[in-house]
Amino acid sequence: YNKVMPTFHHWRTGDKKFGLTFQTAADARAFDKGVRTAVEELLE
Repeated sequence: YNKVMPTFHHWRTGDKKFGLTFQTAADARAFDKGVRTAVEELLE
Protein backbone atom coordinates (compact mmCIF):
# COMPACT_ATOMS: atom_id res chain seq x y z
CA TYR A 1 0.00 0.00 0.00
CA ASN A 2 1.57 3.26 -1.15
CA LYS A 3 0.42 6.83 -0.74
CA VAL A 4 1.97 8.18 -3.92
CA MET A 5 0.35 11.60 -3.57
CA PRO A 6 -2.00 12.99 -0.91
CA THR A 7 -4.95 12.20 -3.20
CA PHE A 8 -3.68 9.03 -4.93
CA HIS A 9 -3.06 5.69 -3.24
CA HIS A 10 -2.20 2.39 -4.89
CA TRP A 11 -1.41 -1.19 -3.92
CA ARG A 12 -0.62 -4.56 -5.44
CA THR A 13 -1.91 -8.05 -4.69
CA GLY A 14 -0.06 -10.73 -6.56
CA ASP A 15 0.23 -9.60 -10.17
CA LYS A 16 -2.68 -7.13 -10.03
CA LYS A 17 -2.41 -3.40 -9.35
CA PHE A 18 -5.14 -1.20 -7.90
CA GLY A 19 -5.34 2.53 -7.36
CA LEU A 20 -7.72 5.15 -6.03
CA THR A 21 -7.83 8.86 -6.70
CA PHE A 22 -9.62 10.95 -4.08
CA GLN A 23 -11.28 14.34 -4.44
CA THR A 24 -9.52 15.71 -1.37
CA ALA A 25 -6.58 14.81 0.85
CA ALA A 26 -9.04 14.56 3.75
CA ASP A 27 -10.97 11.84 1.88
CA ALA A 28 -7.71 9.97 1.29
CA ARG A 29 -6.75 10.21 4.97
CA ALA A 30 -10.16 8.88 6.01
CA PHE A 31 -9.81 5.94 3.61
CA ASP A 32 -6.28 5.22 4.83
CA LYS A 33 -7.43 5.25 8.45
CA GLY A 34 -10.30 2.88 7.64
CA VAL A 35 -8.05 0.44 5.78
CA ARG A 36 -5.47 0.43 8.55
CA THR A 37 -8.16 -0.13 11.20
CA ALA A 38 -9.65 -3.03 9.21
CA VAL A 39 -6.25 -4.68 8.73
CA GLU A 40 -5.41 -4.31 12.44
CA GLU A 41 -8.72 -5.93 13.39
CA LEU A 42 -8.16 -8.80 10.96
CA LEU A 43 -4.72 -9.44 12.44
CA GLU A 44 -5.98 -9.61 16.04
